[in-house]
Amino acid sequence: MSNQVSPARTPPPTATVRIREHNAYFSEEEVGRLAEKTRGNVSEARGERLRQQSCTFIDAVGVRSGFPRRTIATAQNLYHRFHMFFSMKDFDFFDVTMACLYVSTKLHDTLKKPRDILMAAYCIRMPELAAKSKTGTDVDIDQTVLETDRHRLIAIERLILETICFNFRVRLPFAYVIKICREFHASKELTKLAWRLSIDSNRTLVPLQYPPHTIALGCIYLAALLMSTDPNGPATSPTYDSREHSFRGDDPSMIVAKLTHPGEWETKFYSRVEQLEDIAHALLDLLLLNPSSASLHTNTSPTTPSSPSPSQQQSQLNPTTSTVPANYSTSQLTRLKIQLREQEQQEQRDRRPARVRVRSVMDADMMNGLNGVGDSSEGTVVSHGDSKSVLSTKSLKLSIDWSDGCPRLQWFSALPERASPDGSPFLSDCVTRAYTFDAATGGVLHYVEREEGIPVSEHEKSPACPLGPNDEPFVNDRRNEFVYGLGEASGGILRTARKFTLEARDGAGYDWENGDPLYKVTPFYIVFNKKTRIWCGVYYNSLANDASLDFGAECDALFNGFRTYRAGSGPLDYYVILGDGTLPSVISTYAALVSPSLSFHHPKTHLSDVNAYFKPWRASLTLPPRSQFGYLASSLALAAEPHAQDAVLDFVKTCRKKGFPIDALHLSTGWCQNPETDNRHYFVWNRQRYPDPRALGTALEQEMNIRIIVNIKPWLLDDHPLYEEALKGESYVRAAEDADSDIGVAKSLLWSNAPGEHMYGSYLDFSSPGAVEWWSRHIKEDIVGMNMTGMWIDNNEYSGLVDDAEVYVGKNSFWGGGDWESRLGWGGGEIFVGQAGRLIQMMGMAKTTYDTMLEIFPERRPIIVTRAAIPGMQAYAHGTWSGDNATSWIALRRGTAMTLSAGISFLPGLYGHDIGGFAGKHHPSPELLVRWCQQGAWHTRFTVHSWKEVSTTLWMYDGVKVDGTEITSILRDVVGFRYQLIPSMYSLYVNEYWKQGWPVLRPMFWYHSADPKTLALDEQFLFGSHVLVAPVLSFEHRTKRVYLPSAVDGTDETPEWCELDTGAWHTSPSEGGFINMDAPLSRTPVLVRAGGILVLSNKCTDTVYDGGATRVAHIFPSIRSQADGSKGTFKLVEDDGKTNEHTENGAFTELELNFQVSPGEKAEQEIEVDVKELNNSYTLPYDVVWFILPLGDNRKLRVPAGSTRKTSEQKADDGRAMLGVHLA
Repeated sequence: MSNQVSPARTPPPTATVRIREHNAYFSEEEVGRLAEKTRGNVSEARGERLRQQSCTFIDAVGVRSGFPRRTIATAQNLYHRFHMFFSMKDFDFFDVTMACLYVSTKLHDTLKKPRDILMAAYCIRMPELAAKSKTGTDVDIDQTVLETDRHRLIAIERLILETICFNFRVRLPFAYVIKICREFHASKELTKLAWRLSIDSNRTLVPLQYPPHTIALGCIYLAALLMSTDPNGPATSPTYDSREHSFRGDDPSMIVAKLTHPGEWETKFYSRVEQLEDIAHALLDLLLLNPSSASLHTNTSPTTPSSPSPSQQQSQLNPTTSTVPANYSTSQLTRLKIQLREQEQQEQRDRRPARVRVRSVMDADMMNGLNGVGDSSEGTVVSHGDSKSVLSTKSLKLSIDWSDGCPRLQWFSALPERASPDGSPFLSDCVTRAYTFDAATGGVLHYVEREEGIPVSEHEKSPACPLGPNDEPFVNDRRNEFVYGLGEASGGILRTARKFTLEARDGAGYDWENGDPLYKVTPFYIVFNKKTRIWCGVYYNSLANDASLDFGAECDALFNGFRTYRAGSGPLDYYVILGDGTLPSVISTYAALVSPSLSFHHPKTHLSDVNAYFKPWRASLTLPPRSQFGYLASSLALAAEPHAQDAVLDFVKTCRKKGFPIDALHLSTGWCQNPETDNRHYFVWNRQRYPDPRALGTALEQEMNIRIIVNIKPWLLDDHPLYEEALKGESYVRAAEDADSDIGVAKSLLWSNAPGEHMYGSYLDFSSPGAVEWWSRHIKEDIVGMNMTGMWIDNNEYSGLVDDAEVYVGKNSFWGGGDWESRLGWGGGEIFVGQAGRLIQMMGMAKTTYDTMLEIFPERRPIIVTRAAIPGMQAYAHGTWSGDNATSWIALRRGTAMTLSAGISFLPGLYGHDIGGFAGKHHPSPELLVRWCQQGAWHTRFTVHSWKEVSTTLWMYDGVKVDGTEITSILRDVVGFRYQLIPSMYSLYVNEYWKQGWPVLRPMFWYHSADPKTLALDEQFLFGSHVLVAPVLSFEHRTKRVYLPSAVDGTDETPEWCELDTGAWHTSPSEGGFINMDAPLSRTPVLVRAGGILVLSNKCTDTVYDGGATRVAHIFPSIRSQADGSKGTFKLVEDDGKTNEHTENGAFTELELNFQVSPGEKAEQEIEVDVKELNNSYTLPYDVVWFILPLGDNRKLRVPAGSTRKTSEQKADDGRAMLGVHLA
C-alpha cells in the first residue's frame, strides 16, 4: 500500500445502481452473486485481501481517532454493503473506507469533521510525516489534496446512504453477546472470547446475512468450541449429551452441546443450528487467513461498544487483526473446520428438515420475544421452494414469493371460523412492486392490493360513501372490502377511496369533509372483508416526515386496485394484526403493541408489584381522575379578560348558581400574554390580569374543588424573558449544520398572538436533559406553585420544524425502555429531525409533563390533556379532543364519525369535541348548542369551549325558549344526566378501554357487522355493548331515523330494543331497518338492547364527588318468553377517583350486577337480580344497589331463591317499583 496521496485520482463515478428497497439481509447465494458481480475481473482471493485490507484501515483510523468500537464496526459493515452494489475497481479503497467511517460517525453520534478523519488517515498512511507533526494529529499536507479528498468523501457518502436506503437504524451483536452469555451463565473467559469474535465478525460478510442476535449466538458457539477443544490434540467434537446432565454454562462443552442440537433455544432466540454453523465457518475462514496475528495478547478493543478505543501511536496495516489465540495452529483450526463439516452432514440426516431463511421479512429485534431476542411464538412451520417460502402457525399462514424480483407477501387466515372459503388471502402485497425505494428522495413505499373501486351499481355514490337513493345505507353484495382507522380524520368513518397525510398541523377551523392533515397521526388502519368475515389491522411503525396513506384515491389500471403507504424516509417497518379475526381482538393487539413500557418512572411504586397487578397489559400506569368525566369548562376569551382573575372566579360561581355542576376549568393562554405586546410567554404570568395567581389557585382548587388545567406550549418566542435561560441549558432543538445561526439553535415561525400572527422562536427538545429540567422546574414553580394542578399541553404538533437537518440531542427515552426507539429509527444520541421525525417530540412533551406531575404528587392521578397525539400517547395523557373545530352543523354531524374512528384507533380514552364550536365569530344557535350538548353528554370528555368575543356558555340563552321549552332548562337536564351516567362511563373506561383498549363509544358494526348496512353507519353509536344512542345532528329535525340492525354477531338473536325514557319496545326487522323516533329539542333518542344494564347515580350538585352516591341499575330483560335477552350482566367499578391507590395497591371495588328472567309467559315471569362482589378493597359510599325495570314493565323483581341478601323496596319518582339489594 502506497503512502503517497495523489490528487490525480479520477473522481468517483456517478451511481448507476438504483436500489429500490432496503434489504436488511441477503441469502448466501445473493451475497455470492453480488460479490462476484462487483468484483469484476478481480480474483476472489484478491477481492478478499482488498476487503481485509480495507477493514484493517478502517480499524486503524478509527482507533487513532478514538472512535468507539460500534462506530468502527458499523463502518466496516457499510463497506461490505457498499461493495455489494458498486464495483471494487471503480472506487479507490481510501475514498470508500473514509466515507464509510464518516457516515458511521453520524449514525452513532461520534461525529467528526471529514478533515479530522482524513488527517488521522494521513497519519497512518504517512507515518514519517506524522512523526514530524508537533501535535501528532495533523500532518503537513497540501491543502489542495485535502480538499480534493474531502469532496470525494462527501460524494461517496451519498452513495453509501443510497445503499442503506437511508435506513439509519444500526444494530450490532455486541450487546447480545453480553445478554446471551448472562442468560447461559457463561464464564468471563468465554464471554471475552465471544466478544472479540463478534468484533472480528464485522470483517466478514456475516453481518449482511444474519441479524445481530444470531451473529452473537454464532460467536458464542465458536468460542465454546475453541475453549472445549484441546489445541494440542485432534480436533474432536464434544460428546456431551445435554439430555443426561443439568446445563452448566461455565462448561464450554455444555454450551456446544446445547447449541449443536435443535431445542427450545431456537424458538427463544429465533436462530437455528445451521445459522450458527455458517457463522462459525465464516469466522474460522477469517482466522485461517492470517493465523500469525494474535490480538488476544495486545487487545485494542474497548470493554463496551460505546466506550472509546485506546489510542495507538501507529497501526500496522496487516491484512487482519484476528483474535484467535496464538496456541491454535493452522492445522488445528483446519481440522476443527473439517470436523464441523462432517458433524453437519451427520446431523442433517438426523435432524428435522432444514427451514428456509426469511430474515429480510422476520427481523428478530422486531419480534416480541424473551428479553427482546427472538420470537416467543410456538408451532411455526416453514417450507421453502425455488422462489417461494411459506410460514405457518396455528392462526395464520404467510406466503413470501420473490419470483417477480420484488418480494410479495400474502397473508392467509388459518382460523377455522375465519378462513376464506376460496382460500384467498386476507391481505396481499401487489405484484411486482410491493416494496419500492425512491433513490432520489430516500422515500419508501408499500403497495397492497385492494378491492376495485369501480362502482358496482348505478346507485352507489362511491366506495367511500356507500349510500344509495335518499342517503339510505347501500352495501352491494359485490362490495366486500371496508377500510377504517387512522384515528382523527375528516369525512365519514369509511376510509375507502381517500388519501390521508400522516402529518400533524394546527388546522383551526378545518374542513370536516376533506380537511387534511389534522392534529393527530395514527398510521393504523383496519380492513373488514364482508365475504370472509375477517378483520385485520395494518400498523406502520414510523413517524417519518412526508408520509401518507392512500386507500384508492389514486388509480392506475396497469396495476388494478392498490393501497399505498408512502414515507419520506425509511425504514419500512409494519405489522399485520389478525388476532382471532375479530375487531375487538385486532384493536386489543394493536393497543398492546403501541403502548410504552410500564417500567417508566412512577414514584413510590415497586416495579415487581406493578407488573404483577398490570399483567396482562394496561393502557396506562395511572387512571384519570373521576373529575375528568365531569363538565370541563373552557374559553379563550375568558382567560384574556382585563380582570381575568375575577372573571374566572365569577364564571365558576355563575355556573353553579345556574344549576350546572363543574369539575374543571381550562385556563387558556391569556394568563401569559405580555401586557405590552400581547405575545404569549408561557410560564410568565400577566400580573395585570392575574395580580395573585396563587390566590386564584387556592380559591378554585382548594376551596371550590375545581381543577385548573393550564395551557402550555412547547416553544419560547425570541422575545420571551426566559429564552436565554433555556438557551444556557441547551434546551432547544439544534440548528442544522449549514444554518445561519450564531447560537446553534433552530429557529421556527411560531404563533404569537392573534390568528395568523407569528414570529420567530425555538422549540424545546424534550430529548435533551436540559429541556426536561427546564420544563419540569417551571411547571413546579410557575403553575403548581400557584396551586394549579392540571396541564393542557397544546400546539404540540411541532409542525414548525421545517428543516430535516435540524438536530435532536437524543439522550432521553420517550417510551420508557424496551426497543421502541430503535423500532422508530431512534438509536440514542444526536439524530436529525428528518431521521426521527417531528412527531416524536409529542411523546417527549407528554412524558416529561407526566413524570413531573407524578414527582410532585406521587399519590395523585395526573391531569394531562393533549391536542396532538401519536400511538401510545394515552400512557401519559388521558385526555384529548378534536382540535379547533368551527361552529357549524357539519362539525356536529361529522364529529360523531370522528369520535368513532378515534375510538377504534386507540386514541386517548377521554375524547370529545369543543361543544358549540371553537372557531368562527358567530355563536352557536340555541338549537345547535342543545344538540351538541346532547351528543357530547355521551362522550368520555365533555367540554364547552370557544374563541369568540363573548364566551359560549351553558346559560348564554337564559330566558330564550324554542318550541316552548326554555333552553337553559334543557341544558341543565342534559348536563345533569351526563353526571348520572358517570358510574357506567367510568366502569366502561376501566374495564373496556384501560384493560382491553376498546372504546367506550363504538360504531354499530362492533357488535352487528353481520348486517352489512351497519358498515357505513356513523351518525349513531353504541355506549358500551347494549345502549344505542342516536343524537339529532341536523337543523330543525324533530324526528330521528334510527337504524336497528338485523342481528348480533355470533348469535342467532333477533335484537329487541327498548326506548330508555318511554319503555317502548322495538324488534329489529329480519334484514335490518329504520324506525322513526320522536326527537323534540329536549330529547336524545336512546334505546337499550335486551340484556342491557345502565347504571345511573342520583344527581350531582357541584362536582362529581358531591352527591351521586346512589346507584340505580336500569335493567332491560327481554319481553319475549325464553329470549336471548333474558339475562344480563354489568361490572361496576368504584374507587376514590382521586389517588393512585387503585393502580398501586388494588384499592377498588368491583360489583357484578346480574339479572335473569324466570321461565314462563310474561305475565308469570319474575326477574331475579343479584350483586356479586368481585373485589371489595375500597369502602363504598353506599350500601345498597337499586334495580329498576323500564316504564310499563310490571314484572316482579326479587333476589334468587336461597339468597341471604337483605333487600329493600321503594318507588321511583315516576312510580316504578325499585328493589334494593344490600351489600355485605
